[in-house]
Amino acid sequence: MLKLSYEVIGSSARTPDESAINDEEAAAYGRLVELLALPADVVRRLEAEVRH
Repeated sequence: MLKLSYEVIGSSARTPDESAINDEEAAAYGRLVELLALPADVVRRLEAEVRH
């Protein structure tokens, strides 16, 4: 679920000048990370997999 969520928020930029993740998306994603209570190293690994 976390990996899919990261993929979705990372693909939502509507223009080339816009940040890939806006403030509202970042806050919602942060809340999801908190609720899932995953270890930080797991979160970093999943995010890295999405970026590559």
